[in-house]
Amino acid sequence: MHNKKRKPGFLDIFVLLVVIAVIAAATYYFTHNHVGDSAASRGEQEITYVLEVKEVSENFMDRIIIGDSLYYTESDAYIGEVTAAEVIPYYADRYQEDTGTVDNAAVEGKYNARITVKANADVNEAATTVNGVKVMVGSEVNARTSTVGGLSYCVELEEPGYDD
Repeated sequence: MHNKKRKPGFLDIFVLLVVIAVIAAATYYFTHNHVGDSAASRGEQEITYVLEVKEVSENFMDRIIIGDSLYYTESDAYIGEVTAAEVIPYYADRYQEDTGTVDNAAVEGKYNARITVKANADVNEAATTVNGVKVMVGSEVNARTSTVGGLSYCVELEEPGYDD
């Protein structure tokens, strides 16, 4: 047999260009269209979250202004707008000697506050952040408004799109 090398022709170059174009199109599609992400992980969305502040005074509501801006204390980053607030009883575990059980009961004279906040957040599979501040259930948020401030915990988070 004769081992003669053949020169690439027009058809060979055309097939190679088509393969490269298909690979480039697939790469662009999968990196720019967020294929595989849930509906809620498409970037910035309006969210609602609830912060709980422990052991506040009974008149705490008198100092909250609905519509006030909320800021993250450590970086002074805006993290939303206060849309609602309520004072709820403070609950603690108490040991019942007569039954030998532990129950969770309201403590007289102590209160917690729940502050509902609306914000635009960057929502993705890893975290929900508002201006670089993680807002996840259980996360600690040191926040302030124009009238009050303190340490709080995120106890509720509603993101549109999870029911899609």
